[in-house]
Amino acid sequence: MKININHLYQFFLAAREGSIKQAAKILHVTEPTVSKQIRDLEEFIDIPLFDRVHRRLKLTPQGQAVVEKAEKIFHLVTELEFDLGKKNLGKSNNLAIGTVSLVQHKAAWALQKKFLRGNECTFTFRQGCFDDLRSDLEGQKIDIIIADHPYVSGPDFKTFRITPAAKLVAVVGKKYQNTRGRVPYALNCLPFIAMDARFKLQQDLDYYCQIKGIKLQKHLELQCPNLIKEAAILDHGLAILPQTLVAKDLEEQNLFKLGDINFLSLECWLIALSARTSESMIRRFVASFIASEKREAAKKAL
Repeated sequence: MKININHLYQFFLAAREGSIKQAAKILHVTEPTVSKQIRDLEEFIDIPLFDRVHRRLKLTPQGQAVVEKAEKIFHLVTELEFDLGKKNLGKSNNLAIGTVSLVQHKAAWALQKKFLRGNECTFTFRQGCFDDLRSDLEGQKIDIIIADHPYVSGPDFKTFRITPAAKLVAVVGKKYQNTRGRVPYALNCLPFIAMDARFKLQQDLDYYCQIKGIKLQKHLELQCPNLIKEAAILDHGLAILPQTLVAKDLEEQNLFKLGDINFLSLECWLIALSARTSESMIRRFVASFIASEKREAAKKAL
C-alpha cells in the first residue's frame, strides 16, 4: 500500500491549521480540492481522520496518530528542502530564517510579512528545536532565529525581544472539564500533553514542577502548538498553550480553561550572530521590528 504524499500533506496542513479554508489558502488551491484530497486519503487507508462537527474539523484518535507520524515525515522533508535550497544563501536579497517550533508559524509569517513591506527579498525558512538552529546559525546556514526565548548570551550573539509575553492558560477537553483542584496542582492528577523536552518553556515547566513537588503525567510529546491543542480537544489530557491560540475553542466549548499559567511566559525574540548584525538584510530585518515595538509602546503611552 502506497499513500499519496500529496494527500497526506494536505491532511496534515488541515489538521495543523484546524481549518480546510486556511490549508487551502496556504496551498493556493480551492477548499473543495483540499476536502477531496482528504476524503481520498480516508478512503484509501479506510480510516476516518476527522469528525466533522458544526463545520469544525476534529481529529479522530486514528487521525491524531496519523498526524503525529506525518509531522515527523514533513519535518524531514523541510530539512531536505532547506539543504537543497542552500544555493540561495548569501544572496543580498535572501534571508534564511530558523523558527523554533513552539513559536506559532502564523506569528512567524506575520513578522516576515511586516518586513516585506517596502523590502524586495526572498526567505529560506526552517523550523526546528533551538539546539539545531543554533548550530545552523553559527555555521551561517541561516541568518537569524525567531525563538520563544533569548536562549543564548555573551558577545557572540545579539538578542532582541520583539513582542511582549503571551498569556498562557491550562486547558482540557470535555472529559476533564470538572477536574477538581487548581492549576498548577491539577498537573498531579491529569495526563499531560507535553512540548518537546528541548523547548525552554517545557524545561521551565519541568523545573517548576520539580521544586513544587508536582509529578507531571506526560502522555504525549508534540512539537506543533496546534497539534497539542487538537490532542487536548480529543481528551488526551491537559495542555498549556497561548490564550490567543485557544480563545475560539474556549468560546465554542471545545476546550475548557482550568486556570492561568502565571509562573511561565512565552515571548518572541530575534537572535543573530553579533558579527553579522551589520549586514544589510539582517540589520533591516531587526530594525523593522524594533521600530514597530517602539511605535506600539508609544501608542499605549498616549
